[in-house]
Amino acid sequence: PSAEEDGYFLLLSSPKVNWLDEQRTTKNVICVFDRSGSMAGKKFEQAKRALEFVLNNLNPGDQFNLIAYDTEVELFRPQIQPYSEEDRQSAVQFVQGLYAGGGTNIDGALQAAFQQFPSDGNPNYLLFMTDGRPTIGETDENKLLQLVQQSNTSTARLFNFGVGFDVNSRL
Repeated sequence: PSAEEDGYFLLLSSPKVNWLDEQRTTKNVICVFDRSGSMAGKKFEQAKRALEFVLNNLNPGDQFNLIAYDTEVELFRPQIQPYSEEDRQSAVQFVQGLYAGGGTNIDGALQAAFQQFPSDGNPNYLLFMTDGRPTIGETDENKLLQLVQQSNTSTARLFNFGVGFDVNSRL
């Protein structure tokens, strides 16, 4: 710095962390995937790739399930599954077989998801991918939010991923 100005500096420090597999916290992950007609096209393919990425990054000890919805709600398995390579491969095939069509039953899908979480003390994560345009079941955004608060008895962390340029950012 010059004599007339205050000086400054920037220090970036990033310690190396080597996590052992037995140190990883196991988690419960439910992915809720919008396959309605409004998702058709490039955003649908991008969302499917994102879902496959999640599946490919689960760890032994984790539990997971997939819920795809349009007018109807479809579960990959009837209940949350312990992670295994065989179930991961089946889940990826399930995702690859999805197609876009029908209405958007957000409430039905979220209600089904919240019922999946066990009371095992592990952190619960709900990953919700949608363009956010409800057309089936409850369509009022404020009521949907109230229903989510009431249904989330497992205190799951809800992560909303808006898909596409026309996403409903309010929801």
